[in-house]
Amino acid sequence: MKHYRNPFTRDGEELVSVSSGMVADEATKKDLLTAYDIGEANFLSFVESRIDKKEVDFFAPIKANKLRTFAGAKRPERKKPEALQHVEADRSLFAKLALVAKERDISMKEILCYSLSPVPGCMASADYGSMAKTRKAQLLAYLEESIPGCKVEKKPDNAALIIDAMTLIRSEPAATLPDRFGAFAKAIFNSVTKLSKQYNATRVDLVGDRYDAVSIKNLERARRHDSTQEYAINNGEQKLPVKWDSYLSSGKNKQALQAFISLQLQDFTSTHNFTLVVALQQQVYELQYGSNLLPVRRDVTELNSDHEEADTRMLLHVKHAAETHQNTILWTTDTDVVAIAIGQNSQISSNILFATGTRLKKRMINLSLMAESLGPLADHLPALHALTGCDTCSSFYNKGKKTVMKLVRKRPDLIGGLAAIGEDWNLCDIPDGIESLICALYGSKCKTVNEARYNIFRTGTSDKLLPPNNDALLQHLKRVNYQTRVWKLALQPEIKPPSPVGKGWEMDGHGNLDIKWLEESFAPPSVLKVTKCSCKTGCAGRCSCHKNNLRCTALCTCTDCSNTVTDNTVQSDSESSDSSDDDME
Repeated sequence: MKHYRNPFTRDGEELVSVSSGMVADEATKKDLLTAYDIGEANFLSFVESRIDKKEVDFFAPIKANKLRTFAGAKRPERKKPEALQHVEADRSLFAKLALVAKERDISMKEILCYSLSPVPGCMASADYGSMAKTRKAQLLAYLEESIPGCKVEKKPDNAALIIDAMTLIRSEPAATLPDRFGAFAKAIFNSVTKLSKQYNATRVDLVGDRYDAVSIKNLERARRHDSTQEYAINNGEQKLPVKWDSYLSSGKNKQALQAFISLQLQDFTSTHNFTLVVALQQQVYELQYGSNLLPVRRDVTELNSDHEEADTRMLLHVKHAAETHQNTILWTTDTDVVAIAIGQNSQISSNILFATGTRLKKRMINLSLMAESLGPLADHLPALHALTGCDTCSSFYNKGKKTVMKLVRKRPDLIGGLAAIGEDWNLCDIPDGIESLICALYGSKCKTVNEARYNIFRTGTSDKLLPPNNDALLQHLKRVNYQTRVWKLALQPEIKPPSPVGKGWEMDGHGNLDIKWLEESFAPPSVLKVTKCSCKTGCAGRCSCHKNNLRCTALCTCTDCSNTVTDNTVQSDSESSDSSDDDME
């Protein structure tokens, strides 16, 4: 009982529901704490207006106060940026701007150097500016197919097993989920013990995430989550929330759950002899189980770290375990860990294995063997993985991991530019060779993405199938560089990452970290000044197109327009355009 606590003596100024552990938000807290005063004021007003002064009929309806309670707590809505609201309302913006540019004699080569949308169509969706996603699991699937002999048939003896705590927590079957937090912590311990026996592991590391308020993972977490309601765990007898998935959608809830499990593990016993390294908080310690006695605790200060993600923290534990174990096994479902492990393989003395698959198709992959087979590409795999899509960096529309891997293995000359990615926190320019890689990914022989955009656009494709322009690519590479830098420092306890603001991200008006898609304008100034008019007076004088020395276009809904070109001029422009197209490679 030493780890149980009295909810009435909870530290801090939070208002917590004793029955559920739910923490009230500020608006709900204010209403609950002032409910009595509001009711008292309403009562006095009732007596004065209906009895003393009789200004209001005694039986007239009483207006409800509509005070917030724990039951009515809702997730705060995140407002969409103004520019993205415009894009959502006008999904054909790219085509319209291209048409305006053509009719106003702006070179298509020039206009395609711009994104023509506040968010690049090849890397984001227009509805909310969310990142384009790819199937990350294709990376491991391709490596398994193309590298024979990487599957481990026999489990090694005396291995170290590194477990992603949140993967383990989420793997608990919903049908058999305990109804109390204490029982849930016990179920997690039983699963850890079972995995230790299953993989012949004499050492097991249970590694958790940290959930920072400002994080490059926030956009991905927001995409996955449907609730941000916070709960406090008061004791082991407290019931689990009915909506378990919603509970786990909050970073604060997951962090509190990890802290609770970390404490509970010290009170469990086992007849199975193994060492459990608990890294669910910043302070790491190990517990020695066996003989059905309470475990002996020892702090492991060399594993204390500032890592936010379990992805990198697991590799730090792999390096530490490699000092005493010949084989280390990574137990997680995250493909990011595969890319990081292969990239760090040359700096780790043990054989790195990866346990994955469903319950019926479990398998173990030798990542060290994969790294040796990939050769120089292994060191660049983290950068390539981030470049083509991970949790923090968008992918390129319709360009999957398998396509990318086939390309770079066929043409190893394309990976040279990846060496500069992640070498420093700051990236000011596009590294040499990166544009050639992107162009090749889109099937173009061009050397620059702007040139490739023009040549591919001439085939009549949509904006989603065009590569990003130079500006959008640079912002994307800044995010890729930041994420790759974090991964490259995985074996160091202290990463000390700087603020991501200015490195492909920015703070929005609500204090949230958001993607910075572009640095420059998304269209030429002459196009942005005005895209159409609806004059009914011949488009002279006050006409917005005429005032800006721009011709009216097919987008305009004006009548009796005098601010346009003749058919002969249009024909001449068309012929000129066709002629120049024929001269292009």
